[in-house]
Amino acid sequence: MSILQGVGAVNALLNGATNLVNALKRPRLSDETFAEMLRQANAAADPEAVRKQTEAAAVQRASDVMTFRDVNGDGLLSRDESGLGADDFAARDLDGDGMLSADEVKRAILRDVGQAGTET
Repeated sequence: MSILQGVGAVNALLNGATNLVNALKRPRLSDETFAEMLRQANAAADPEAVRKQTEAAAVQRASDVMTFRDVNGDGLLSRDESGLGADDFAARDLDGDGMLSADEVKRAILRDVGQAGTET
């Protein structure tokens, strides 16, 4: 073993020891603190909160689609403006008026992500 290899091995050993000492110095969580962290994590995974976040994202995405695709600025998308084929357009045109509203676009997005029927 060369001197450089020996120095490298000692350096790696010291770094490992330093990391161990630092880990041992970290404060331990009390049961109450850990329980609170779990409650917060569970709240973040709350189905209602996830649904609301997903709907908010769908509203924003629908707004983006309308801004980008609504060429004539009437707040509705014709089939030509939508870029969809006839069958796909018809599936999204919930009221059958031949135009897509922002709400219909939002509902289609929610349906596509598996939240059909959960939108308000």
